[in-house]
Amino acid sequence: MDLLAAIPAIFVVLIYSVIKGVYVVYPLLLGLAVFLVLAWRRGHAPGKLLRMIGHGVAGSLQLDLILFLIGAAIALWMAAGTVPFLIYYGVRLIYPPLFIVSVFIITLLIALLMGTSTGAIGTIGLVFMMVARAGHIDTNLAAGAIIAAAYLGERTSPVSSTANLIAVVTNTKVHGNLRRLLKPTMWPLVATVSLYTLLSLQNPLHVDFHTTGNALARAFHLSPVVLLPLMIMLVFIMLKVDIRVTLTATVVSALGVAAK
Repeated sequence: MDLLAAIPAIFVVLIYSVIKGVYVVYPLLLGLAVFLVLAWRRGHAPGKLLRMIGHGVAGSLQLDLILFLIGAAIALWMAAGTVPFLIYYGVRLIYPPLFIVSVFIITLLIALLMGTSTGAIGTIGLVFMMVARAGHIDTNLAAGAIIAAAYLGERTSPVSSTANLIAVVTNTKVHGNLRRLLKPTMWPLVATVSLYTLLSLQNPLHVDFHTTGNALARAFHLSPVVLLPLMIMLVFIMLKVDIRVTLTATVVSALGVAAK
């Protein structure tokens, strides 16, 4: 009963702290203290509890390194021209009569490659929203397709911080988790693509948008060389190389391309 009372109480304290703007570390430390007392009352020795904490901290440090490498990779992909390349040619892949479903599929692929939903939404998502507004497409439909695709891409990407967090916490392998995730995801994905196809037929795009990426072409050298970091990452993922090694390789290659 003490555990059933403690969990809701800590949850309420966390919500209260968020509302009042209290530094989140304080309620988390309070929760840690409460759970330490509960575990001690259940017969766990203090030394064992400290070893448990050390094991958890070690796992979180691995995740911190992965998050650092993901952030560095995204920044360097922007500087190297990899992300602008994906945006430039992603826009050109749009088939105007099937605009909504094209937006969904292209955003999904870019979020899958980048491993970040916010990165996909903040880059090609903004471009698609501008195109939708210019073409008199319902922006709610476009935004829904972009957000759905971005989060689905992030959740199924091997370089996603969420996927790696789950692997670290559960002591499992990222690739194995994603394989198990694909089967239950397939039918909802088919249903979503079918729905967006119908919505696209009802809301075709009536505007010439292919000049949208010209600014990117002028600002970046969009040659195939800028895809080198992406190609290295894909090869390493297919070879099931450790995610930290994969991200380090793509960071180093992107740094070389950006500095060239």
